[in-house]
Amino acid sequence: MTLWLDLKTTRLELPTIWLMLALLGAGVSIPVQAALEIEPLFGSGMVVQRDEPIPLWGQSAPGQTVTVQEGVATKSVVAGADGRWKIVLPARPAGLIPDIVITTGSEKITLTNLLAGDVWLCCGQSNMEWNLGSARDAATELKNADHRQLRLFMVGKRVSDVPSRDLTGQWQVSSAQSAKPFSAVGYFFGRDLEQELNVPVGLIQCCWGGTGSEPWTPMELIQADPNYAPFLKQLAEYRANYPQIKIKYDADMKAWEQKAAKAKANGTKLPEKPLSMPPPDNNHKGAAGLFNGMVAPLIGLPVKGALWSQGESSFSRMKFYRKFVADMFAEWWRRWGVSDYPVMIIQLANYEPVQANPGESVRAEFREVQVQLAKTLPRAGLVTTIDVGEADTIHPLNKQDVGHRTMLAALKTAYGRNIVASGPTYESVDFQGAVAKVKFSNLGDGLMVGRKGEGGALKGFALAGADKKWYWADANISGDEVIVQCDAVVKPVVLRYAWAANPVCNLYNRNGLPAVPFRTDGNSEKH
Repeated sequence: MTLWLDLKTTRLELPTIWLMLALLGAGVSIPVQAALEIEPLFGSGMVVQRDEPIPLWGQSAPGQTVTVQEGVATKSVVAGADGRWKIVLPARPAGLIPDIVITTGSEKITLTNLLAGDVWLCCGQSNMEWNLGSARDAATELKNADHRQLRLFMVGKRVSDVPSRDLTGQWQVSSAQSAKPFSAVGYFFGRDLEQELNVPVGLIQCCWGGTGSEPWTPMELIQADPNYAPFLKQLAEYRANYPQIKIKYDADMKAWEQKAAKAKANGTKLPEKPLSMPPPDNNHKGAAGLFNGMVAPLIGLPVKGALWSQGESSFSRMKFYRKFVADMFAEWWRRWGVSDYPVMIIQLANYEPVQANPGESVRAEFREVQVQLAKTLPRAGLVTTIDVGEADTIHPLNKQDVGHRTMLAALKTAYGRNIVASGPTYESVDFQGAVAKVKFSNLGDGLMVGRKGEGGALKGFALAGADKKWYWADANISGDEVIVQCDAVVKPVVLRYAWAANPVCNLYNRNGLPAVPFRTDGNSEKH
């Protein structure tokens, strides 16, 4: 004899429990019937990608018929042997969607307050994760965060050794409460995009601070690239040596706590805290762990594109970065079943003390790599943030400009609008004796000095001769060109602009967008 029990729909009264215990004692098996479930990615308040078929998937008892009703349309499917089911509904134009009712037997799930619009992934590390509640003018921004057509979904942080279909999260309408912990860059991007298009926007936050690109990449790609063999070896050694590493970390933390307590007592600046150290079986910096745990569950959901703000943790593997991340996105989209989606590449902001003299800069070199990455991807926009940063924090609070400029890049790249979406971009230089004449694209309404056209001396240019000794140079706008010269360099052969971790630079177009940093002596193609 078999007694079926559905734990979700059955209320167990005390006599029933006694009966169950008696039956169990008599050797009667009581299988548990799987409850009807839908993945959290699909919930009330969600935004689905407009003009694309709408997939829904979830779990129920194996072999059970699952019926989905949307308005007057009805579809059914039989759950597989593993209990998984999937149904695809017809595409919808932008706007409201009728309630979706999912039933099987006596169970029912109803999804309400649904919209079709544009869905964007917000990916990367800490500057993408930085929340609205910690951004500039947070109190004012939160007060005005009620946007009924802007919906937010935060993918729960999860590391997995294998690609997963499970995730945690919940769709929420944008409000002071829901937007406060959400990505500030994502929020400002989505808010401005919704207002510009008057179309619902859904944002999916999928990021984790302190991560390189490797955790977001499928393991097959990493293992196939010989450049990443040392990275995999390093991770293996980390796992093997974890007990000793943990002892040192605990000692460092204890020393930091003592120094921090002393600094607080003296009213001085706190010392830098040791970076968190995850255990080896839950290492969010390990290869493929976040792709498996956070990206894989999203695959198959139609989206408009992605925002990518990552790089600070990839300096040591800079020479592989461009190809590796381009391959990573190609593999993402292959698994999504599309040729490509637009990707907005957000450059590193200015950070660290200002350099007194021109010279080399790893941070500037990485920005160059990001320019090349944007050129490598089939459809990508570059977002320059060279003027939003701060010398003493790697997390600038001005996320408004970042979000807005990312929106401009998306309008041009993903929506095909003929707009000015970038600041002046280096095109060529003509060295004529002691003078360098520089031409730019993305001029917009013309060149100007300062974001608001305040004028003054044009800063940020440096020249060098054949000896490669760099000197700050004088520069002036002449029509659509910039004329650069320096008394210390009689015959310049190379030119740089904004080439520093935190450059002093002020070339803009009259649309208020900063010039993209560059150098004419670059080795960017090697990246």
